[in-house]
Amino acid sequence: MSRMPNVTKAEFRTLVFEFARAKQLRVDEIKDGKARIWFNENSQKFLHADHVDALYDRLRHAHLSPRDINIAIENVAPGRPCTHRGMREIYVQIHRSSLVEVFRAGRFAG
Repeated sequence: MSRMPNVTKAEFRTLVFEFARAKQLRVDEIKDGKARIWFNENSQKFLHADHVDALYDRLRHAHLSPRDINIAIENVAPGRPCTHRGMREIYVQIHRSSLVEVFRAGRFAG
């Protein structure tokens, strides 16, 4: 299974939050200062930095099926199906992104 070599968990987290902002999802901080992405504000569905970090080992692999992505999300954030579609879209963007190449080359300054 192919994956993003040389992308650390912190870099993966940064990519996820940058793509969330690019999708115009609200990103803010919870009380302990951890960033979170709101996928559905009406139903209070979000993923925070710890969720994203927990997804790193699985979602850094390319070519996962939507079902596999949903299972990974459900394992780290049970009962949050509202997050699945948005996180799947972010996953696809990460694996298609030239930003990953920037990370690999060590040129990311963000």
